[in-house]
Amino acid sequence: MANYIKYSNTELLQVLYNYNSLTFIAKIELKKELLKRNLGLNTPYFIGLNDQIIKEMEEVKELKFLTDIGFNVSWFNENKSFEITRSIKATIGDFIAIFVGLIFFIIGVYGLSGTFNYFYSDIQKNLLILILNGLLLVIGFFGFKVLFNGLNRFIEYKDFKFVLNKNQVIIRKRLDFKLQQFERDANSLNININEDQISLMSGDIGIIRTFSPSYRAKLSLEEIASYAQ
Repeated sequence: MANYIKYSNTELLQVLYNYNSLTFIAKIELKKELLKRNLGLNTPYFIGLNDQIIKEMEEVKELKFLTDIGFNVSWFNENKSFEITRSIKATIGDFIAIFVGLIFFIIGVYGLSGTFNYFYSDIQKNLLILILNGLLLVIGFFGFKVLFNGLNRFIEYKDFKFVLNKNQVIIRKRLDFKLQQFERDANSLNININEDQISLMSGDIGIIRTFSPSYRAKLSLEEIASYAQ
């Protein structure tokens, strides 16, 4: 998160002149600091900054930034209700992660085999070979993590659907590999934040969870929970 408290007025104005390159949260923090100092408020740059913040806040309310974390939203009932599904782009990303992770994991298995042979065979010992096999093991470990996370996301969100209509929510999601559907009151929705993970919950059911989301996506999940208020 940007912190402009220690910036001089000149430095702050320089940031303002380049507001288009800032992240959403940085724009918000910049606006707060400018208002606090009553600095540059009548400039076209501040007006442009404020307009961008307003526009993006409206898009947050429309849940457009759920695409940042791999979901699409469709509105119905005169834009009072909506349905959230996994985006095709995110699903393709999961497939790519599974494929790349599998390749790297196989490379790691080759490195493990080479390391085993190095210590338990009569081949001539060579430090360079040992280092190379160690590098392959690291690649394999990384590949396993990518493979596991990609496969887990694909299974978790295959056939996923979340509908909020009036005061009711419908959750269709795989839990322990089994596709299940629940209908609950909208007031069961809440946000759970645990270190770098944020989750949209309905009681003990995790609906959408994501690691290190953008600030806009975080606000979008909070906006979904607020519909029950």
